[in-house]
Amino acid sequence: MVSRRLYAFFGLLSTLVGVAVGHFSAALLHPDSSPVLAVGSGVIDRTPVSMKEWAIKRFESEEGFSVGPFDFGAGNYDKVVLIGSVFLGVAVLALVAGLLTRVRFALGAAMLVVLVAVAAGAVIDRPLFEVVDLVPALLTAVAGVASLWWLDRTARGLPLDPRARSTVEIAKAEGASAAASASYDGDHDEVVI
Repeated sequence: MVSRRLYAFFGLLSTLVGVAVGHFSAALLHPDSSPVLAVGSGVIDRTPVSMKEWAIKRFESEEGFSVGPFDFGAGNYDKVVLIGSVFLGVAVLALVAGLLTRVRFALGAAMLVVLVAVAAGAVIDRPLFEVVDLVPALLTAVAGVASLWWLDRTARGLPLDPRARSTVEIAKAEGASAAASASYDGDHDEVVI
């Protein structure tokens, strides 16, 4: 069976594919309908004022600031940090989706759909929402689940056409046929007296 790490990577990769497709389609339609930006804006809107003020004081300065070994020049980084933390949360959930896919594809796909549903809810919650704004979220879900499906099928040695037999199935059938043939030949030896 394929390793957990590889499946976790599959979840992350397919989520990134979905996010890229959704963000690109939003750029063509209406930039605010991007699932990433909608979730980021929703988080900003729901963040308590005291936390927003702390983030502004901490990450917006004229002198710059440091986070561990990283130094940042003067500027406004509070939104970058917030969107980055949203991406980090999505990345963790994408890794979980990949691990669930290893158990059963439908579980991982459902996790990705739930992530996109949260983003679609954030898009719907925007004040200037139009139905066409859901197109990027829909494309995000389709691209993410399709890429996860492709990665899963490829890793398991299954054909991309669900009607075709996989090389694994063919090998099992040939092995069973050979075993049955050997068993048949051995059971019908004639006894000569």
